[in-house]
Amino acid sequence: MSLIFLMLLLELNPKLNMAGILRNNTQQSPREKLWFFLRFAFLFIWVVIYPNVITGQDLYTGEQWLMQLQQIDQSAGPAKQNQEEILKLANQYIEAVGKDSIYARMVSRLGDYYRILGEFDKGLLWLNEAVAINKSGLPAAEEAYLVNSYFNLALLHGSADYLTAANQYLDSCIFTIEKYPEKGSAIGRVYELKAFYFFENKDFQRSIDMVDFALSLPEVDKNEVDKAFLLLQKGQALLGLNKIDEAEENILEGYGILQNHSLGGNSLATLKGILSKLFVEKKSYKKAILHLEDAMEINSQYGFTSNVAGNLSEMGSIYVQFLDNSKKAIECYEKAIALLDKRGEKSILPDLRNNLGYAFARQKDYPQAISHFQAGLSDLNMDFSDTLWQRNPSLEQIKRESNKYLPSLLLANKGEVLLDLYLEERDENILKLALSTFKLADKAIDLMRWEHTTQQSKLFWREKAKTMYGKAIEACYYLNDLDYAFYFFEKSKAVLLIDKLNELGAQQFLDEVDLLTEKKISFQLKTLRKNPAFLNENDPEFLNKRTEFNDLLRKYEDFIQGLEIKYPNYYQYKYDTSVVSLLALREEILSPDQTYIGYFEGEEFVYSLAVTHDKSAIYRMPSGELNSKAKELLYLSSDRDRLNRNYSEYLKLAFELYDGLFRPLGIMTSRVIISPDNFLIPFEMLVKENDNPDSFLLHDHAFSYTYSAGYLFKNQEKGSHSTASFLALAPVDFQPHLQQVSLKGSDVSLGKLKKYFSNHQIFTGSEATKTQFLNHLPAHEIVQLYAHAHADDRSAEPTLFFNDSTLNVSELSFLGKLSTKLVVLSACNTGVGKLVPGEGVFSLARGFAAAGIPSSITSLWPIDNKATYQLSEMFYQGLAEGKPTDLALQEAKLRYINENTGINRLPYFWAAEVMIGNAFVFSAKAKNNFLLYIVLLTIILGLVFLKMKRGNFLKSKPK
Repeated sequence: MSLIFLMLLLELNPKLNMAGILRNNTQQSPREKLWFFLRFAFLFIWVVIYPNVITGQDLYTGEQWLMQLQQIDQSAGPAKQNQEEILKLANQYIEAVGKDSIYARMVSRLGDYYRILGEFDKGLLWLNEAVAINKSGLPAAEEAYLVNSYFNLALLHGSADYLTAANQYLDSCIFTIEKYPEKGSAIGRVYELKAFYFFENKDFQRSIDMVDFALSLPEVDKNEVDKAFLLLQKGQALLGLNKIDEAEENILEGYGILQNHSLGGNSLATLKGILSKLFVEKKSYKKAILHLEDAMEINSQYGFTSNVAGNLSEMGSIYVQFLDNSKKAIECYEKAIALLDKRGEKSILPDLRNNLGYAFARQKDYPQAISHFQAGLSDLNMDFSDTLWQRNPSLEQIKRESNKYLPSLLLANKGEVLLDLYLEERDENILKLALSTFKLADKAIDLMRWEHTTQQSKLFWREKAKTMYGKAIEACYYLNDLDYAFYFFEKSKAVLLIDKLNELGAQQFLDEVDLLTEKKISFQLKTLRKNPAFLNENDPEFLNKRTEFNDLLRKYEDFIQGLEIKYPNYYQYKYDTSVVSLLALREEILSPDQTYIGYFEGEEFVYSLAVTHDKSAIYRMPSGELNSKAKELLYLSSDRDRLNRNYSEYLKLAFELYDGLFRPLGIMTSRVIISPDNFLIPFEMLVKENDNPDSFLLHDHAFSYTYSAGYLFKNQEKGSHSTASFLALAPVDFQPHLQQVSLKGSDVSLGKLKKYFSNHQIFTGSEATKTQFLNHLPAHEIVQLYAHAHADDRSAEPTLFFNDSTLNVSELSFLGKLSTKLVVLSACNTGVGKLVPGEGVFSLARGFAAAGIPSSITSLWPIDNKATYQLSEMFYQGLAEGKPTDLALQEAKLRYINENTGINRLPYFWAAEVMIGNAFVFSAKAKNNFLLYIVLLTIILGLVFLKMKRGNFLKSKPK
């Protein structure tokens, strides 16, 4: 532009030349010099400045402004200083040029600096102005730059804990990038932030899914730094799921990449913080603290106050949780709070208050601890500022807080410390306040339960919540509040299973089209996850499958949200968090000959709640070694020879468990329903006398088991069934690739069973396929399987074997509406699976329960084939005689013991099979009315014969 100006100047005054401009000026008079400079200034304004004022698009000048912005942004000065300099620069620009895309860039950065400083309101104003300029459609707008402003808005809302809004802005980033592919280099950071927000909300599996999808994108593959930080984020999420080895692999890979790059201060500090978390999990606490000290120094240098406070918070947690140094932890927390108070920042204050309260509680300074929990509640974004610890926020106020994990955590901790304070002072008012606080914490957990979508993430808070429920039950025990004790027993058990049943029940409100659409998309998501191309990044179709999955997931979430608006009843039923009441259990579920026993295993005590048709009571016993004894009992019982060799040890364990878990309850009814916690043992194999090998509880009680009382309530059905239809499969032999041994005699046993049913379908040998099972299961009330199964206490995916292939437990969720009331799984280990605190064993039997089948008979260890056939035949005979399933199974076991001798009477042979769920009465065979018809026909013929003999038959009476 300067060259054009000089050419015009020379054209206006030919006497001037390039070399003599200054020389000629010095030879002019003062008046001529003044006129020359005025004319020069006028031409400069006309040619150079004026066009820039009009268009705002002068390339050279624009680059100069942007270079100044970049210099400020990349300086090592404090955030406050950078913010002030950018504000000054923006004011200068608007005076010189006006509002255009360059100005929008300036105020977008300005808004982000206000976010860093914790001044969210100001940040929001500047960022919205940047968006308005670039969405205006004017020539001075730059729509593609909306990606940057949306990203900064996401950061701002995330910092303010409005994670839903933050994710919406990130989605806007993605849509804008799709429109302007030249902005594709930002996609890695967008998905990294999405993953981080899922991580912040404890939805760890979704965080991992986001990272995996981002890593499949070619734009990320080209950007090593973005790839590294995505791997680091995935590592953190894996740490949240306690997958330490996988986490370390991802974190070290990300760290290895970043070692080859020079990082900005914020990125380097973040890296140090992540390394610290890894070393904490690896129990290298000194290394963890060193990395945090490095992170603090970097963050301090760049003026990132919130990050410094976060580093101090993490350091304090290491001191209090792992190094047992509460005093040092309190120093860290108080220093962090003072730092935030000085800067007027509140972003992580609730976490700090919670941690500080925990540290004081460890010192048994309960009043101080409670005051900090109360302060933490006041610091949340829910319009609650009451400092009196006797007050709690309302449920409506909790709903205003975007991150429901924080209020639930603060309330749970406050309730626990109130309970500790009660035990010290014995003031019942404190105990009542503790209970009301636990109730509110439970409601906050329910809100969080609605927001989490993946099972893994739900399992995270289920495990965390179990401790709180144990403390709530303890408070109820001291108050003898049986109704709420039962309530918390229920809230601690099988919540995910009840959620699944709610979802199945909610589908009754959908029309056929929406129901089919929901099942179709859900099935596609499940199958995509198992597709080899989805799992193998070296597969040519890997990227396509990942993209397809992400698009489908977004489509599914949008569809479900639409259903919940379209069908209010669907929403209400699906998200029903109420539990069955103690009164309902007594009056609507239990019969006069039944007792329900719920167990809860806490850190110090095992609580049991015994409920009959007319009374209930709560008991407490020291946990001692009950859990380890239960495991030892199962270990001995699951092997015939081992049990035979150690039978005296078995009797000792069986009596100790009876004496600890059952005898104190004084059960008198003939039928008992057990709702276990952390252990499932056949109570029928416990003995009342340690020197009497035949004193099994089986003689006195018919036992059944349930995931919770709510599970029974969901599946209750009054009265007996009409003639039950029977489906049975026995593959006998299995295809070679399945590597399963033959089940000789299973087809013969099925031949004996079918005589008890008028309506039956039997598939044996090569006909006993997975397809036959899936096709015929929905229409039959009773299903019998003689097959193999695989499950252990590490696998989350138990498997059932048919003649041709396998069925994974996750596939059962696609079965649709079922008529099935009872499935008998005569296969090894069908009751075995991964134990999840608060949820029970994720077994094959639980998979059938989640599919809506209310009752199953399942095995707890590998079983003897001959004994299985015997027990099954005896069981179905009792069922055909009209006995409920629990009594029919008890009778079958008693008959088995009586009809066998020697080693064959060991519990190994008969105790493995247990009944889980509702007990039903079936009419297995249609009533044979032939004799009744003969009698009626004989009577009719007799009457006819008498009439004919008297001559009155078919004759009219005389008129």
